[in-house]
Amino acid sequence: MIINDNLKDGLNLVLNEATFLDLNFIETQNIIVCKLDLLKNNGNSIPNIVFFVLRNIKRFAAKYSITDSSGERVIKFNFSEISIRLQDFIFKDLYGWDFINTEESVIDLSKENLSFNYCTEDNFEIFNSLKLFQEGFEKDIDIKIWFEGLEILDENKNLLNFDSVISQQNDIWKMIFGK
Repeated sequence: MIINDNLKDGLNLVLNEATFLDLNFIETQNIIVCKLDLLKNNGNSIPNIVFFVLRNIKRFAAKYSITDSSGERVIKFNFSEISIRLQDFIFKDLYGWDFINTEESVIDLSKENLSFNYCTEDNFEIFNSLKLFQEGFEKDIDIKIWFEGLEILDENKNLLNFDSVISQQNDIWKMIFGK
């Protein structure tokens, strides 16, 4: 799957201020499922749950750090523990406009600075990528995933059309900015 600039911009708009709910790596299927609650129309309290399903994972790296009076320490753990480690970041919004195919990495990708590094492809940089991050509360998480395919599913696991998800979120952003 090739993510062109229009799709990239649209997906970045969709992810901005989405509420992070969960992330699961299903190694046997080589997929990562990110559960998110997207922005809602003004006054609407009904969750707008979607699943970003990343297929054919090429690299999955994360840095989970804690900062205290002695400085920053990176917590090492196995990639299979990612959902457990993310509990401190559940129900917090993703901020920023650059999530998909970012040029720079949000984290130092050298192995000694990572909590874990799962890699199946030496040339992972040629594939699509997603970066997710949360900062604050003395704990930070930075995640970058390189993948080949992407699908967006609704809460009932029905496949959604990229254009319709982007259009819906674009309309919400227009309402927020009064356009």
